[in-house]
Amino acid sequence: AAESDEGYNHQLVILDADTGQVLQRLPNPDNHFYLTPRWSADGQQIVVVKHAQRKATIALMDVFTGETQDLLPYSEEHIGCPVLHGQYVFYNSAYSGIDNIYVLDLKTHQRYQVTSRKYGAYNPIISADAHWIIFNDFTKDGMDVVKMRFDPKQWTPLEAVEDRSVRYYAPLIMQEHNSDVLANISNHKYPVEHYHPWKHLLNIHSWSPHALFDGSEQRLGITIQSNDLLGTTDLSVGYLLDVGRHSRGIFAGLSYQGWYPVIGLLGRLIKNYEKNNDTQALDLTLRLPLTIMRGQYTHQVSLSTTGGLRSNKHANWFTQTYQGNFSRTAKKSLRDIYCPWGQALSIRYLHTPYGGDIHGQLLDVQTTFYFPGLIKHHAFRLSTTYQYAPDKEIYTLCPTSVPIGIPNAYTKDISSVEAAYDFPIYYPDWSLGAWLYVKRLRAYVFYDFVYMPQPPEKVTKYTNIAGLGLVADINPFSLPITWTIGVQYHYNMEQKQGAKSFLLLGPML
Repeated sequence: AAESDEGYNHQLVILDADTGQVLQRLPNPDNHFYLTPRWSADGQQIVVVKHAQRKATIALMDVFTGETQDLLPYSEEHIGCPVLHGQYVFYNSAYSGIDNIYVLDLKTHQRYQVTSRKYGAYNPIISADAHWIIFNDFTKDGMDVVKMRFDPKQWTPLEAVEDRSVRYYAPLIMQEHNSDVLANISNHKYPVEHYHPWKHLLNIHSWSPHALFDGSEQRLGITIQSNDLLGTTDLSVGYLLDVGRHSRGIFAGLSYQGWYPVIGLLGRLIKNYEKNNDTQALDLTLRLPLTIMRGQYTHQVSLSTTGGLRSNKHANWFTQTYQGNFSRTAKKSLRDIYCPWGQALSIRYLHTPYGGDIHGQLLDVQTTFYFPGLIKHHAFRLSTTYQYAPDKEIYTLCPTSVPIGIPNAYTKDISSVEAAYDFPIYYPDWSLGAWLYVKRLRAYVFYDFVYMPQPPEKVTKYTNIAGLGLVADINPFSLPITWTIGVQYHYNMEQKQGAKSFLLLGPML
């Protein structure tokens, strides 16, 4: 094994594989840095990558005498994982610009390229019968194990290997008019000063639009975001237009994560341009977030409570909200629409314990489950929702989402189940300059079942809705946030009628 201590002293050590006891330390008077040592077949020599003066070589070391022989000239060539087999030393190298396996003939001192893979070949070993070279072949799905015939006649002499390296640094060298861009670096020493977080709260760095056009839901907004350099204080201001509720408003939020719990303050001024009624709202939130990583799963738990003050020209009222969120999600690839395995639970209870002109309570419970689909990157999701709001005024002021196709009329409680299957169709990877990037075209089919014990007028207790959608995931204006745009059709089985809707879904407030 290669050993480095706290003083940056390096040695090769021979260990007892059963006990871990150090049996021998090989001499290294020049303190060279060693990597990937490998025994010879007879156990008398070790072949290893040796680094010295920012350059590397492959060295052969005698176990008994400690004598070291450099096999290659020192160079900046990226080499690794040498393997000694008879008169040959196999190793990885990026000599041609692509990592492949090369070999050094110890008798003739000639070097050859053994493999010529598209993306990279690594970690060669020789089979027990010496007929095969086994190695890792790098593919779009990761490393694969492959083999090729051990045939020196098929190897390419190093002199015939073309260097196809892409020298990304070349424009920088031309720009600096200097072949050594590190030669003239200033050695200015900056004074050490005390950092005052409160003096650096405002650090505006980005903006993001928001959108939701889904049937009767029509909202547009924009947010300007600021985060201090320590990442403890978030500030945001924005504007929101809600066409469906005939209102528009401005908001400002502050969140401080330097303490536990997280403290959040959100103020809103909302104007209903149909009823000419302004509403002012101020919320103070205390939140306890917890994240646990175990293997491929991320567990997130969040407990919060929010005290709210509301006021308009008709009434003043106070609310207190308690909310718990739990999620367990697996890692997903960039091509996955949703995580292949995941569960989420959200429970919210709102009431008015402090008096005021409006009284009531609201309970909202939502669950979501994600499962892998029938084909790779497909996804099946199952969602349930239960809402209880005995007071109509609270329901009107704090509505929760109901499935598409259900009239937005008051009902005391409502339960729903939604099953959906999402699948990608095509990844165009198409861009229109800095204006638009189309990442993916996908489709989905869904089914909603809704139960209302006391339904609104002209609405049945049970509602069955099925539908499908065709959408595209896009990034507008070079923003790192993904929007969804497309069309959706749903069919209400009780009313025996269908409807089409235009979808434009962006990150909402």
